[in-house]
Amino acid sequence: MPLKNSLTDLTIRFAGFDSVHAADYVFNPPHAIDCYVLLLTNTPAKFFHNGVLEAFPAGCAVLYAPMQRIYYQAHNGPFSDNWLYFATSSPAFASFPGLGRPMRMSDPEYLRRLFQLITWESSTKNHNDEILEHLLRVMYLRLMDDYAAQGQTPMQYALTRLHREIVNSPEYPWTVAHMARQLSVSPGYLQAMYKKEFGVSCIDDVIDARLRKAQEILSYTDDSIADVAAACGYRNVEHFIRQFRKAFGVTPAAFRKARRAAPLTDAPRSGPGSAPGLTTEPTALAGGLSRTPTMWLRPDDAAAPASEEDFHTPMDPSTDNSSP
Repeated sequence: MPLKNSLTDLTIRFAGFDSVHAADYVFNPPHAIDCYVLLLTNTPAKFFHNGVLEAFPAGCAVLYAPMQRIYYQAHNGPFSDNWLYFATSSPAFASFPGLGRPMRMSDPEYLRRLFQLITWESSTKNHNDEILEHLLRVMYLRLMDDYAAQGQTPMQYALTRLHREIVNSPEYPWTVAHMARQLSVSPGYLQAMYKKEFGVSCIDDVIDARLRKAQEILSYTDDSIADVAAACGYRNVEHFIRQFRKAFGVTPAAFRKARRAAPLTDAPRSGPGSAPGLTTEPTALAGGLSRTPTMWLRPDDAAAPASEEDFHTPMDPSTDNSSP
């Protein structure tokens, strides 16, 4: 249920970010809490759920309704969490289908940063209620998206996380072999399942994410073309220029020149095939909120080359399906 109406009655009562507790920590309030409580775990925890005490991994979120029973505790070591106590009459929260149910989040780091922003903003003396409202809207939509995805198979969940990591960190030296090893599947199986799930190969996804990041850097910085290529994961600037020209029909330098000559209201479309400086569709910064990305899918050796050629020898990307 979308948040169509303004949360004019929103009240942030308490907010906490990266709180740390002892290994014997138990949260079992003697009295019911008369507002919503939203929790995100950074470490494993046990929740009272469906009448039993059940263990859940780190990166789980749960939204409790006012007066709903709350019980959780540390599991296998010290406990760390992010939490928010808030009051609102918005029917969207009251009708949230997963109230009181811990959910594994597809991108817990994204949600954790939202907790951080809300904690910072709500703690300022002259905090902006509109900012807090928008942050809570984003948090609600993220919860709804992940609730809807709870029916995913383990492979679909792993592929979704892989896709998010590619978008968040396209500069890493991604290869099919690295990705397959992280998901404990064969390279061929990974490529087939990724194409089935997202309609594009995993390597094409890396290339698209790198080129979208290049668009942003070219549009808003004076970095050299070589520096832009390196920031986007390319070891060879000629290879970067060739892929950029193939996707957009112009060189990176020509793209930058067109962007600088375009009206300030213009923005390039994020994706191959768009004419630079001639569209007004805004491009979202790759990775969303600025943050240190989760590293669970980072290749084992960050210094490893992205391909056998290590991008030092010019090659046709259409003939190499193992790396960007």
